[in-house]
Amino acid sequence: MMERNGDAPRVALYDRLSTVAQAEEGYATGGHLSELREEMAALGRVVVEEVSDVHEKRWMHDRPGVRRLMELAQAGEIDEV
Repeated sequence: MMERNGDAPRVALYDRLSTVAQAEEGYATGGHLSELREEMAALGRVVVEEVSDVHEKRWMHDRPGVRRLMELAQAGEIDEV
């Protein structure tokens, strides 16, 4: 974990929905990400960005959301995922 000058760690939340039906039923905004937001607040983390991959399989390593997380990390915009 990288902290800058005592600041709260900056995090990106990531959620992967393997089916379009999961996205349409609101799992990303109403379920998984909501739980992650609550936990990060309790831990004193600052959520910088929420990233979701919809209809992407777990065995696919080159997913748009994963690429975005890597961009954020390489730019120094986040400390944790």
